[in-house]
Amino acid sequence: MWRVSLAFALAGLGGLARAEDWPHWRGPQRDGLSRETGKAAYVANGVGKGSVTYADGMLYTYSERGAMGLVPATPTGHNVVSRFRVPPGGSGPFWAHPVVSGGRLYLRHADALHCYDIARH
Repeated sequence: MWRVSLAFALAGLGGLARAEDWPHWRGPQRDGLSRETGKAAYVANGVGKGSVTYADGMLYTYSERGAMGLVPATPTGHNVVSRFRVPPGGSGPFWAHPVVSGGRLYLRHADALHCYDIARH
C-alpha cells in the first residue's frame, strides 16, 4: 500500500520541475558556463576521462591513460590533492574502476593488479 502512495506522491511532484532545471554534466548546456554571468562555472584540472570511486570522503579518480588522482569530495570544486601514474605494463586504455578496501587501493590494468597501502597511520 505504501508503494502505491509513494508512487502517487512522486508523480505529483513532476509538475514542480522542468527538464531544463535539472543539472547535467557541466550544467544545463553541458558547457560549464553560468547562464547568469557567462563565465566558467565549472573548471576541473583533474586526471582526465576515466573511472571514479568514492571512499572515506575522497574521490579516487583513475584516467584511461593511467593517471590516478585523489580528490576531496566537496560540492565546491574539484581539487586534486595527490596524483601519480600507474607503472607501465599491459596494453590499451585503463578502464577498470579503482577499488578501495581494508585500507588499500587496488588498480587493475590489463592483466596487472597494483595494490597501494592508503590506510591512515
